[in-house]
Amino acid sequence: MRGALIALLLLASCNKADMRRPGEWIDARARADARLNALIEGGRFGEALGIADSLIAAGENDSRTLGQKARALGGLGRGDEAIAVFEEAILADYESCENHLHFAIYLMRIGKTGRAHTEFMEAKRFCEGKYDPLIYRNLAVAGIKLDKRDLARRYVEEGLRRDANDPYLNGLKGMLVAGENPVSAESFFVKARSFGEASPEFLVQYGLLLINEGRPREAADVLDEASKLRPGEREIAVYLAEALDRAADYARARVILDDLLAAKDEVEIRKLLARVLFHEGDYGEALKLYLKLDQSPEVMDRIAMCLHSLGRTDEAIPWARKALSARPDWPQGMINLAVMLASRGEIDEAASLLGRALLIEPDNVPARANLDRLEEAKKKQSR
Repeated sequence: MRGALIALLLLASCNKADMRRPGEWIDARARADARLNALIEGGRFGEALGIADSLIAAGENDSRTLGQKARALGGLGRGDEAIAVFEEAILADYESCENHLHFAIYLMRIGKTGRAHTEFMEAKRFCEGKYDPLIYRNLAVAGIKLDKRDLARRYVEEGLRRDANDPYLNGLKGMLVAGENPVSAESFFVKARSFGEASPEFLVQYGLLLINEGRPREAADVLDEASKLRPGEREIAVYLAEALDRAADYARARVILDDLLAAKDEVEIRKLLARVLFHEGDYGEALKLYLKLDQSPEVMDRIAMCLHSLGRTDEAIPWARKALSARPDWPQGMINLAVMLASRGEIDEAASLLGRALLIEPDNVPARANLDRLEEAKKKQSR
């Protein structure tokens, strides 16, 4: 009897919930959507995931909720889960513009460029012009990453036909014409910066392209803008530190990396901090960090260079030899060891190493310049 009473009470409770008017249900769902989207845009992915899971547990496992859950998982760095849920969301409603778009953006962020290109094309198909500038920006970025610059340029032109004042399409065009017309390229860059903001996702891609195009200071400005839109997002902070390092703004790069390590110790962050310290000339601190990392050929080479720069060349050379032994056909390792040997007057072995480097990379400028200096030194010694 007691069991029957409980069952009846539960049934009554469920029926009461189901008797809400349609407008009330729609309003509640709209509020949940707005809350979820605000949390995701604000980088509060854990809270967003909790709400999405609650909606799904209550039976709201439609394409929209699944897409929001996938975005939250992606923000938390749970890549495999995010991809699986994005795929589930798209299967639930293949014509969902937003899910194709957000999935494409996520794929681009994690380096799956070919698949991202496919998803952006599907987004273009179903979004019916709604997000054209954003889609064409990212299609162009994908074209550049896939080394299809002609295709990238076509996407940029198509995007600019739809919005001639889009800042990042103008910036992309500047990058694509820089080789053939630097003056025109510069005008596009100036135009791009004068038009305003874009999404954090695209700002990140634009910043990375600026780094690759050899414009690290501009990249730092763009990535700093992205970081302000997504405060606390580690990936953006790492890219910003990378740009600042290349722009020789070592003090700011160190502050960012120190903050990241204080929040969570990660090997890749320590490795980047060691590189920043090395470039800054703080060889003692860089050496401390390098000695605590796994001894790959690159790390051993940096240990050697730190020791050499600190005047401890006798200690440096064994490290440089170990690095080259682990990676025998590495021209940079040969050049660095040659520089150390030459500093001790061991000219013949140094010249031999530089000759080997040039056999592997005939156009290696540092190897050629150093070998020319050694040959000139030999001539002076023989006079």
